[in-house]
Amino acid sequence: MFYSDYCCWALRGARRHTSNIILGLLLLVTCAQHVLWTQKTGSWELPYVYDPPLDAILDPVWKMDSSWNRSLHSHSGSKIDPTISSARDQLLEQLLVTLNQPTRRCRKMLELGGKMCRKLPDGSKKLCLDVDVSPGSDYCLGYSFGVGNDFTFDLELKEYGCEVYAFDQDKVHSKYPRIINGVQYIKIRLGKERLIMDETQSDGSRFRYIYRPLDDIQSGLNHRNVTLDYLKMDIEGAEWEVFIESILKTDILFRTKQLALEFHLDDLRDDTKSNIKMNEEQIEPVIKRYQSVFDELQKIGFELAWFEPNFYYPVTSTINNRTFHIFGETLWLNPRWRRPQILPYGWKLKNGNI
Repeated sequence: MFYSDYCCWALRGARRHTSNIILGLLLLVTCAQHVLWTQKTGSWELPYVYDPPLDAILDPVWKMDSSWNRSLHSHSGSKIDPTISSARDQLLEQLLVTLNQPTRRCRKMLELGGKMCRKLPDGSKKLCLDVDVSPGSDYCLGYSFGVGNDFTFDLELKEYGCEVYAFDQDKVHSKYPRIINGVQYIKIRLGKERLIMDETQSDGSRFRYIYRPLDDIQSGLNHRNVTLDYLKMDIEGAEWEVFIESILKTDILFRTKQLALEFHLDDLRDDTKSNIKMNEEQIEPVIKRYQSVFDELQKIGFELAWFEPNFYYPVTSTINNRTFHIFGETLWLNPRWRRPQILPYGWKLKNGNI
């Protein structure tokens, strides 16, 4: 319907029904704005305004989540500002582009778990339901490393239909049961190698921490050749050494569909309030180390679909007048995931899927 039609309809409605007077006046104002725009530009086309997709209107999760809007305006690929001169600044810009600019848009994204702390959301994760990366309909497997004391995400992923294994360990977790409402809870930590550490607690007692690499955990659970639908990692800064010295040396990510990674750029932290200062000589090697992990993820096939800074515990750092968040949540999707060819003992195919 053209704007002239709207104007005529508004006038007729205003004459016939008193209740339509306000609506008619609003439409007349719109018509007047359009006439002014036409006189100014010589064109009947209005300036482009992005209209969200239909599922963004119908789905309440999309209404609350503005990541589709950020994804729309993000640049595809990793482009560096050509005006940046120094090598270190270019490396930093490359890292921030990788973390902040999604290269893949998830058309159907759900938010699972989380709770409100100090009137701020914390602990929720995103799940993408796009066909090429959605959890398996016959069998879905999810790993959750670093649950803290919040099992809301793990429980909702289980309710979605996945077999969920949650991992974390400290003195408080030692009191938790082995199974929590159907979620398998295993009291170990994700590490780069098999390791046992005895540490003194604040109350003077000793506690033994057990660390296991991901491939070792999968072998123990008989999951070595199973598709991993969802891998969540929130291991408080240990993710870098775990990726570089363990996970990236295996084939696990090649058969992983979605990776929810909370990143911690602690080595770039410059917090005067906490007396935390960066080592200037180590900035460039640290950036290269962080970037190498994301480069390997992209080589495997992962694409960034969502990013959000940690608003519950916001910490920023500034390097050469560039301020950025140290902590943040990301969701990486791997549409090139491949199905394992060798099934573990006792497993059978269901309708051709694992």
